[in-house]
Amino acid sequence: MTARSSSRAVFTTLLDMAILFLATALLILPLFRIEYFDNWMSIEGTFIADTRYIRDHWPHPSWHALWYCGNRFDYVYAPGTRYGAAIASMLLHVSPARGYHIFIGAMYCLGVAGIYFLVRTGSGSRGAAWLAACAEALISPVFLLLKQYRDDSLRWMPERLNVLIKWGEGPHMCAMAIIPFALAFSLIAFRTGNRKAIAAASFCCALVVLNNLYGALALGVFFPVVVWSAHASIPSASTWRRAAIIVALTAGLCAWWLTPSFMRLTQRNLMLVAQPGNRWSELAGLAIVCAFAAISWLAARIWKASAWSIFVAGSLVFFAVEVLGQFWFHFRITGEPLRFVPELDVVLILAAVEALRRLWRIQRWATVAITVLCFSFSAKYVAAPWSVYSADPDYTKRVEYRMPEWVAKNLPGSRLFTFGSVSFWYTTWRDLPEANGGSDQGAQTLMPPLARYQIRLGDDPQRDIYWLQSLGVDAVMFHEAPSEEIYHEVKSPRKFMGILPVIYDNHGDIVYRVPRRAGLARVVDEQRISSLQPIPWSNEDKSQLRAYAEAMEAVNAAIDYQRPAIDEIRITATTQPGQSILVQENYDPGWRAWVDGKPAPIEKDIMEFMRVRAEPGTHQIRFAYRLATDARIGMWISVMSLLALIALMP
Repeated sequence: MTARSSSRAVFTTLLDMAILFLATALLILPLFRIEYFDNWMSIEGTFIADTRYIRDHWPHPSWHALWYCGNRFDYVYAPGTRYGAAIASMLLHVSPARGYHIFIGAMYCLGVAGIYFLVRTGSGSRGAAWLAACAEALISPVFLLLKQYRDDSLRWMPERLNVLIKWGEGPHMCAMAIIPFALAFSLIAFRTGNRKAIAAASFCCALVVLNNLYGALALGVFFPVVVWSAHASIPSASTWRRAAIIVALTAGLCAWWLTPSFMRLTQRNLMLVAQPGNRWSELAGLAIVCAFAAISWLAARIWKASAWSIFVAGSLVFFAVEVLGQFWFHFRITGEPLRFVPELDVVLILAAVEALRRLWRIQRWATVAITVLCFSFSAKYVAAPWSVYSADPDYTKRVEYRMPEWVAKNLPGSRLFTFGSVSFWYTTWRDLPEANGGSDQGAQTLMPPLARYQIRLGDDPQRDIYWLQSLGVDAVMFHEAPSEEIYHEVKSPRKFMGILPVIYDNHGDIVYRVPRRAGLARVVDEQRISSLQPIPWSNEDKSQLRAYAEAMEAVNAAIDYQRPAIDEIRITATTQPGQSILVQENYDPGWRAWVDGKPAPIEKDIMEFMRVRAEPGTHQIRFAYRLATDARIGMWISVMSLLALIALMP
């Protein structure tokens, strides 16, 4: 290819991508304008809450003071979408909710352009790229295979858009929008060894990981397939070297957030958000990988199969096995396979377009007829694409808004336990502490999720009171049938009646006050607190919880608790011999403590809260959170990786 023709190809590619981006933006235009949907069951409330939290505590709120009795902020969720939405909110001077919708809408449009770029890079066909991009924006082949997903989608809008606006999967779809760019640049890097392409592929892969872990897992399937495809078509050790560079730079760029401690925590917390895998699925998966490698190698040698054909076939095989295997045969290796339905949708489009591209060479009329038939399924959506968006005319009347506002006015500074859709939106508008949170996979301690499970489904109100006292909860909010709260997930919302004082009871929304002294700091008996038995991960924990809750309230000493910032706690306390100071805030290696200005070691109790020892007398105790060592090391690794990335750009 001459320099002139190459420049022309680049120009047409960029022009086509810009057209597709703008056309898709017009197709989903209401998404950019809406502040709150009337769909309050969506988990997007948690992402909007994070957007506001980042904006209000800019630039980096290293500690999440609102969720799970305190949590390292970087553990809660991947930072990409949250930061993108916060930046959009600040730059455009719009609310966090509007900034979030603008950001995910722009990323959705970028994903359509990305499919064009991937197909044109892989197949070399401009027509096939246009066809794939239009299909990405308009249709979902997966609807032919999974009826319930088709029935769930209003007007059969594409599944990727449905999970975005109905189910709140913004971060996942943002990550998915970048995957085509990561794969396309990887293909260019493997073919040419171009250093800019290696840098671009690394940067895009890092962006995928930084947006969503399920997107990262999807990339973990796509990337090995594209590497193998390039090697199988033209065997070369350089392909593996370039792939290793991309992987290393991707890991380095994500190191500031993707720390070893985070990976261990995420692996542990999978039991909270996903069913465990099974052995036969692992063996079957390994057999399928080996079979694909052997068949694709022979196809490249005998039939001269291209890297693109091998990649499309491999992606289709692996995502079909992952999703359809789970749906029909309970195939599961790790995570929730049905979360990859949007990825299966995309690879079905890629496979169909590749088949049509080949059919075009043989029978053009048949190709046109099949294409028209496929796009006819989008007629309902195309006829009224803006009708799938429905904004709430006055969100301030919703229970998800009213109850947090009531708490802010009547229980300022109190830590609550919340449930259902109110829990999703509880911190969206204000800094309101709660014992649970919106991203269980990032919970630093298992105690709040265990408490939530038992309080939600249990029939022992006294044990539940011990839980609430142990977690420093001042009030608990339940919702029964008359409430407009969506899920009504608490089995017995009136189980505390006659036991705890009711401080709010209106239209099915109930708030009970928990009997405990104010604040999250306690003077405790050192011998008693040290002899407590651990809280077991089971329903047989009432005696241990009772002992802990009673130890928290046993010493009635003068103590003052102040929270001047999200990452700082100040306490004034008077201790006697054999007493120490306990704060009902989760421990993390990033916390530091000073007693009367002198550094003091922090110990963890059985609830993983922080405790410091002090001599008898009145003391000033200060806790401050700074980035933990692994996070600081990760930041330096990311800086060096970024410099290496820049060095690849001549």
